[in-house]
Amino acid sequence: MNKYALVSYVFFGFLLVSCGTQNEYLSHDIQDQMALKKIINDSLGQQVLMITHKEPRPKKGISYAWYRNRSVRTTASNYSGQLLNGPYEQFDTDHILVLKGTYKKGVRRGRWQQWYTNGVLKKELHYDARGRLHKSYKTYAETQQLVQKGKYRHGYKNGIWIEAGDTIVYKKGEVFVKDTLKPSLFKRIFKKKDTIPQATSTKEQKKAQDSLRPNFFKRLFQKKTKKSSNTK
Repeated sequence: MNKYALVSYVFFGFLLVSCGTQNEYLSHDIQDQMALKKIINDSLGQQVLMITHKEPRPKKGISYAWYRNRSVRTTASNYSGQLLNGPYEQFDTDHILVLKGTYKKGVRRGRWQQWYTNGVLKKELHYDARGRLHKSYKTYAETQQLVQKGKYRHGYKNGIWIEAGDTIVYKKGEVFVKDTLKPSLFKRIFKKKDTIPQATSTKEQKKAQDSLRPNFFKRLFQKKTKKSSNTK
């Protein structure tokens, strides 16, 4: 065997080993993905979800969704199973998609959508990193008519909302009512301007009253006149 044949033999052998190793890695990756994917069938329909074997330390005030004994449960501030992690889909008994979203380490994240059983969009909402409602929120009737629209800010309604045809303004989750008893900035400015002429007129009135009084020389002359008349 010459050196060229030997090099070719070694090269093709290396390719076969590399491809075999790569296919082995791919098969393990597929097996891991299949192990993390769970399908739950019950009387309500079907849930398709992903889990993680990681167990991060739970944080107070956060709701966690976790998988155990072929069921999904949700608890606040703690968990006791494998956390949901990745895409989540829920179907009804007729295999109609009714809920879709994403979990990250057991917490709802990003955009979620919910549908009626006839396929019409029911809700469209978003969650922040702690699983609180955040950003845009919309609900629809089965007739596709918009029922509710607004924005959340880290779990609280905030800003302008449209609810059943009414426009409501929220501030940190509470209805914001403007204090009508307190005058606005423009009213306060104009009120100050209105008081200036009144003060000027009062000053003018004082001057007018003072002008009616006799000055010092007139009073002095009047006194002398009275004395001279008395001496006569």
